[in-house]
Amino acid sequence: MRAFPLIAALCVAACAADPPSAAMPAAAAAPIVGTRWIGTADAGEPAHTPTLEFVNADHLAGFTGCNMLSGHWQAEAGAVRLSHVVITKRACAGAENDIERRVLAAINDNSKLVREDGKLVATGASGARYEFSAAK
Repeated sequence: MRAFPLIAALCVAACAADPPSAAMPAAAAAPIVGTRWIGTADAGEPAHTPTLEFVNADHLAGFTGCNMLSGHWQAEAGAVRLSHVVITKRACAGAENDIERRVLAAINDNSKLVREDGKLVATGASGARYEFSAAK
């Protein structure tokens, strides 16, 4: 009978935990810290391929195709929300400028990133989208 209070407490604790959301796919719930992503839209320009890396529990680093970027991220209801995104100010021309313009339309303060079909999709406030694949 001494074990009963312990067992009851464990049962209550287990029942109180939120069950995984049926609406959130398993891939969206996978940890993102330490992952690195490569832009998929510009595969023909390897030197200008954008990247994103979730460095630690709140820091993001990457490459826009021309400039380096840095910022903060936070998990939010099956997605990642970006904030305080800053980029270096190197002048870009030609292909790297076009790539950077597309990336920055989707990746900026308040952008939302979600996993869809194995890709990481960034969506900016304007609705612009940019897709990344997991780095190997």
